[in-house]
Amino acid sequence: MTHARSLPVALRLAHVLFCLVAALVALIVPAAAAGSDSDRPACISTGWPHEGSDLAPDPSLRFGRLDNGLRYVLLANREPRDRVALYLNVQAGSLHETDDQRGVAHYLEHMLFNGTTHYPPGTLVEYFQSIGMGFGADTNAHTSFDETVYNLLLPSGKPEVLADGLKVLADYARGGLLRETEVERERGIILAEKRSRDSAESRVGKEQLRFDFAGTLVAERDPIGTEEVLAAADSRLLRRYYDHWYRPDNLIVVVVGDMAVAETEHLLRERFAPLTAAGPAGTCPDIGRVGTEGVSVLFQPEPELGYTGLTLNTVVNVTPQTDSQAGQAEQLRHYVGTALLNNRLQQLERQPGSPLTGSRVSGGLFLRHFRYAGLTARVEPGKWREGLGMLQTALAQALRDGFSEAELVRVKGELRASLDKAVQTASSRDSSTIARDLIRKLNSNEVPLAPAQEMALFGPMLEQMTLASANDGLRQLWVGARRHVQVVGTVPPDLAGKEPEEQIRALYTAHAARPVAPWVAEKQVDFPYLPVPASAGTVVAEKDHTDIDARSVDFPGGVRLNTKATDFDAKQVQVAIHFGRGRQTEPAEGLALVAETVVRESGVGKLSREQLEAALAGTNVKLEFRAGA
Repeated sequence: MTHARSLPVALRLAHVLFCLVAALVALIVPAAAAGSDSDRPACISTGWPHEGSDLAPDPSLRFGRLDNGLRYVLLANREPRDRVALYLNVQAGSLHETDDQRGVAHYLEHMLFNGTTHYPPGTLVEYFQSIGMGFGADTNAHTSFDETVYNLLLPSGKPEVLADGLKVLADYARGGLLRETEVERERGIILAEKRSRDSAESRVGKEQLRFDFAGTLVAERDPIGTEEVLAAADSRLLRRYYDHWYRPDNLIVVVVGDMAVAETEHLLRERFAPLTAAGPAGTCPDIGRVGTEGVSVLFQPEPELGYTGLTLNTVVNVTPQTDSQAGQAEQLRHYVGTALLNNRLQQLERQPGSPLTGSRVSGGLFLRHFRYAGLTARVEPGKWREGLGMLQTALAQALRDGFSEAELVRVKGELRASLDKAVQTASSRDSSTIARDLIRKLNSNEVPLAPAQEMALFGPMLEQMTLASANDGLRQLWVGARRHVQVVGTVPPDLAGKEPEEQIRALYTAHAARPVAPWVAEKQVDFPYLPVPASAGTVVAEKDHTDIDARSVDFPGGVRLNTKATDFDAKQVQVAIHFGRGRQTEPAEGLALVAETVVRESGVGKLSREQLEAALAGTNVKLEFRAGA
């Protein structure tokens, strides 16, 4: 998956352009230095994103820095109760490997579960289990291009549990034993993991990544590494990477959960203050630059994928910037422009006979060094030509003519509703989710804001945003001359012969030369339901169910209303209407699943799916139809 510099959680697009990428980067972060370590490389950040920014961070966060350069962020949070999320963020990943280390960052991640100063080989998992933690569910790690992150979800915020959890993280940071016997034992697991990832989807995703980012380290530094390096890796090779990048001034500890902040800070300082760097830091990578001109074509046949995938995108080089209100305003314009085009693509997908399925639009920053934008869709193999033409036309219409005021009003309403929901549900946010989002933002050099701050920042920006500004937001994403055209997956019959890339290029060029008709919008209608009743209904019977703290109210016609108050999700109400006998009445097995899709995509009563979504824009109402057992 891809992590780009983004708007707040509430405004993040649920679309993924580049598969199989887990990346959050802060390669160059301008900030005040901690200490006087002269060998600290320029790619290691030493300060906080809000230092030097006109944005102030969430006031509930406690930021700190030790004398050795290690930084930490603490936040008290009550959900889930009696749980504390501990994260160790190492600002280094596969991009920081040398040619002979390809795969070492991920290999090292595995090794730190196999023996540290306080937890010899075979004892760490036993310790987790002894305090009620599950390996995988409550403790895990991941390695991406620019980061390696270790996480624990402790079963308690008691001082003794916190102290032990922080001891584990400190061991990950500088206590890895990296014994040769354990390196050899883990090798088979690493190689098996690499082979298990060799699926059709994985192969396509990796090839798309190499294609889109040709000329950069992103194309060459798959975090899983190479077979050659993994087969030959030894303790010395792992140690070299460990000592270069696992250094206090390159580490951030994030603690979020049901705990006392002051006490936790004291324990953290006790555990991490003694840590020291083992030597000079590694050499910062030159990430490289993508091409800037021409039309590039990727044809990647993978019959096992089960569908034909189309992508039309662009990638341009950008210079990393300090987070600011102006920068966030620009990102908002990009986001709104992308959302406007995405709504149009969804309309095209729902048209009768449309070749498009699973379509989406995405755009933003990747690794702080690249700006991307793209349209993707799945099609039947025999309809790839029509599908590519539809994507090209939709993009050309949007870039040439822009959008309508009605379209902008809808998107503004959707985004305001998302911001409002984030504020209303802030008290029920999950600690692990908060911690992950903090790391994402810190590694992307973004100032972490509270939901209320996001509303205060983006709400007025949305109100003041003009249609011209929103149109420019999309055009800025596509301003570069570079275009990538991709056809992947199940081989279309007419591409099975010679020179498929040239066939695709010729089709793209022909479509680009054709006149483009204006966009024809679907008629907008007012929401025709739920008029205010003329009089109150008749209650037949009422009953309190004290054992489950619920209440039943019966109305004429056999209608029963069941209500129960919960504190699971703040400021949210779930309403479920049950009727019929569900799948028990299926005339043929599987028709219930078909009915779910048909109802969901067809709309309801007087409204099409598109009209229903437009009518509900500006609310946090979500509608689903399911056939029960």
